[in-house]
Amino acid sequence: MKKIFFFTIVLFCTFSNLAHAQWDGSNPLVYKIPKITTFPPITIGQPLDVVLTYHWFDQAMRSYTSYSIDSFLNAMQLSDTAKYIANALYRICDDDPITYHLWLMGGGGLPLAYWPQSDPSHTELEFLKRIYVIISDTARSAYLLSSDIISDVKVIDTFSVTKSVAHGFRARQIVRVSCSILDQIKGNYVPSCAIDTFYRSKGIITPQSLYPSITSPVRADTGGCLQFEYSLGWDRMPNNDYGVVWPLVDSMGTWIKPDSEYIVFLGLIQLNADSSYSYFTLQPLWGSFGSNAGMYPVRDGIVIDPHDDFGIGASSGLTVSQWKTRLRARISKLINP
Repeated sequence: MKKIFFFTIVLFCTFSNLAHAQWDGSNPLVYKIPKITTFPPITIGQPLDVVLTYHWFDQAMRSYTSYSIDSFLNAMQLSDTAKYIANALYRICDDDPITYHLWLMGGGGLPLAYWPQSDPSHTELEFLKRIYVIISDTARSAYLLSSDIISDVKVIDTFSVTKSVAHGFRARQIVRVSCSILDQIKGNYVPSCAIDTFYRSKGIITPQSLYPSITSPVRADTGGCLQFEYSLGWDRMPNNDYGVVWPLVDSMGTWIKPDSEYIVFLGLIQLNADSSYSYFTLQPLWGSFGSNAGMYPVRDGIVIDPHDDFGIGASSGLTVSQWKTRLRARISKLINP
């Protein structure tokens, strides 16, 4: 019981951190993007189910108070309604996670005429917490829903930044990773990559190279660029009883290595905002689930998943193709109950 309670707290803190964090100017990857001006962000060419979900979610946020929605979610059981909401949220994020994130984080960018009674980002978080409770699958469904981008990638380059001691040991060494997409599992769009990758990768740091990089959603095509950051101070595994630490290093050095393949589960992290722009980064979903901090290495064609995190029979070793096929089957079961 104690471990379950602790896990719930970690889950809450991790999902909360996905929505709100602080940027102090020293992150090696900071994206800058114009705030959206259309509420909800409906565009020509969007799938009908995405359009309907935006309208449905938007109407709910403007029609009901946060208290009413929270009460509804807290009483929710594993019903057709819960499955419908899970299906809708997965599909709307999968269609374009960047635009969806900007809508959730709209905040001060929303016109007064639009201002909802409920906070969309808070409502999403409450639903994820409830899914963890009502679906007894050791948080697998909640993790798949909260992952904005799931991608099979080949790492091209890494670059690290050391923060000041004030940030604490666990956050000091931040690594920026540049990848080539091999296969996109979730997220039809990704942020366009920072243009200063070459200079950072060669260790050439100038004031200009630390500025936020303007970005936009681009198709997550095979061969396309994907960047994220992670900390060497994070634990690979959550809920370590007795204070055991599993750092993101192995016998060959740091966890993410150039010219290597990984399957990564990433979340868009809001860092800051001003009147015109939103600032965010992209990080693995760590600290709440799994054995690899959301970054699964591929070694000799086998996905390293020793604890079979998703219940797909991976502990004895699965090829990349087998692992992804079984993961997709689990996702399909989640969004097509």
